[in-house]
Amino acid sequence: MDSTFSNIGLLIILLSSLVYCFFGYKFFKFLLALAGSIIFGSVSWNISSQYFSDQIYLAIGISLIAAFIGGWIFHKLFKVAAFLYGAAAGFSISPLIIAYISEPPDWCKWGIPIACGLIGGFILLLSHRLVLITMTAASGALYFNLSGLLLLVSWGAINQDILEKPDKVQTGLFLLCFAILFISGWIYQLKDKETEDS
Repeated sequence: MDSTFSNIGLLIILLSSLVYCFFGYKFFKFLLALAGSIIFGSVSWNISSQYFSDQIYLAIGISLIAAFIGGWIFHKLFKVAAFLYGAAAGFSISPLIIAYISEPPDWCKWGIPIACGLIGGFILLLSHRLVLITMTAASGALYFNLSGLLLLVSWGAINQDILEKPDKVQTGLFLLCFAILFISGWIYQLKDKETEDS
């Protein structure tokens, strides 16, 4: 049951990330609220499903309420949410950077994620069209690849070792898939005249 709900959540993230990648600037506030719903709902589900494992409908109800609250917070507190979303995107990229550092010192394990998170958060706060298009295309591509990878692992198509110790070839393939989707979404959003500033 838990794996079914996790897979459904991953599929929702997979589809949402495609919308973010190609239409992120146009629907940024709406999609930011959707991201808040997914984040709050997912965290709430992970916690409530453990405490109420024998009362699954109660866990679902708590998760839905948390998802609604998360969406409301992300929509209303736009700048805070934008910073947190940018920080999450930056933080998610840090393992890929660390993978390319041979014998990284201990401080890299926390220093690089914090630096990437702060950079991502502050970049998104600039709120210029080019920056937002770049960030939405990048975060959409990143979350599409991450959720797709987790789904393939969950379905047994890929060995779980890739999540713990990806080698350089696997990291390179991940970055290639990310780059193709990111560039496609970035070009599509730039060419969309409806996203031009008035």
